[in-house]
Amino acid sequence: NRAVLQVLQKSTEKNDVSVMKPEVNYLHGSKDFTMFDGLGPVLIGFFTFFFVFILSGVSFVRERLSGTLERLLSTPVRRWEIVVGYIIGFGIFASIQS
Repeated sequence: NRAVLQVLQKSTEKNDVSVMKPEVNYLHGSKDFTMFDGLGPVLIGFFTFFFVFILSGVSFVRERLSGTLERLLSTPVRRWEIVVGYIIGFGIFASIQS
């Protein structure tokens, strides 16, 4: 440890210290990008999925009010299969939209 400390002290005693400036290359965007520029596309996808699942909930309520859900529940289909069918159907719809 002492040897390392001595080497560091000798290297800092020299006034020949040059400051390196890194070269920045942007893979996506530029230095003028704001937080919203990067977050905007993510929010569009999020809200698309959010509204599609709200629509699926509304369609559940509409089917219950119209009586079709009771007809569907009287068949030998299980409740979780109905829910999974709705999730898959509206999930595919959301994926296509986003």
